[in-house]
Amino acid sequence: VKEVLSREIIKEKKAEAFAQKMAGHADLSALASAVGKSVQTASDMAFSSFSIPGGYSETEVIGSIFALQPDATSAPLKGDVAVYVVHMTSLTPAPEMSDPSVEQNALAQRLQGRAETTLFNALKEEADVQDFRGKYY
Repeated sequence: VKEVLSREIIKEKKAEAFAQKMAGHADLSALASAVGKSVQTASDMAFSSFSIPGGYSETEVIGSIFALQPDATSAPLKGDVAVYVVHMTSLTPAPEMSDPSVEQNALAQRLQGRAETTLFNALKEEADVQDFRGKYY
């Protein structure tokens, strides 16, 4: 437990140090050269995205990005694997849903499947079932 907690504290302290170093820069190019990185562009990102370009799952960062107004630059955003500064160039509002029940049904089916899988795995783990089929097939 101590090791895990220590890693998290170190990660948080590093993120704070990077955020302080990144604060106060209005131009992304100047900021990128100051921290030794390059500016990356993400186009056609959707609010429902699970990850940012690069494959990192940064749901809180994605939520913060979509809270920005067009032509605005964010303060440093602490993610799980990095600290980000984002400039929103344009924001296209989502079209109105013609029939929200379709989306509700799809969400309910996903949640039901997830619940069934989680329940099955919990029962299998509790019963101490071992699956050796991989040895034979």
